[in-house]
Amino acid sequence: MKPVVITITGGYLRGRKIVSYSNLTRPTAQNVKIAVFNMLFHVKGIGLDLFAGSGAYGIEGISRGLDKVYFNDMNKEAFKSIQENIQSLDLLPKAFLSNSDYQSALKYYQKEKIKFDIVFLDPPYELTDDIFLDIFQWIGETQASGLKVVVERDKGKVQLEIPGFNLIKNKQYGIKQITIYEKD
Repeated sequence: MKPVVITITGGYLRGRKIVSYSNLTRPTAQNVKIAVFNMLFHVKGIGLDLFAGSGAYGIEGISRGLDKVYFNDMNKEAFKSIQENIQSLDLLPKAFLSNSDYQSALKYYQKEKIKFDIVFLDPPYELTDDIFLDIFQWIGETQASGLKVVVERDKGKVQLEIPGFNLIKNKQYGIKQITIYEKD
């Protein structure tokens, strides 16, 4: 498969290119990434890109101010993309990579007592509401208040009401719906 080339839209890496080798991932459009980071305004601290794909959200986050990002994807081609992108941009000191299912990754972060400031949830396939709620329950039980969660889903999906989280933004971009929550 010919790799898909993605451009970083802001920060100190603006204009640099990354690639996606997986035919399962669907890179987020540049205008959507720009809108997400405009909604977030300023990012800092530690991020989690749980269904990382090419790593675009996490890399964009580092470029725009995150100190470190944990990238996870269970797909081998996606993981290869993340590895190559992190190496080509010399981000190894700021990136932690794992190649496992989301449940194993979350167990590891909990065991290591890792606290995040922002979480990106952009799975390459449609997750059930129950899986999203399971992830939010994990966040609610293990993470500090103030954490922001960016969720990218198909626009036809009903916006989730999450106990313990405030809805900050919900916007539609073409076939995508971006929702940002903040933990109470």
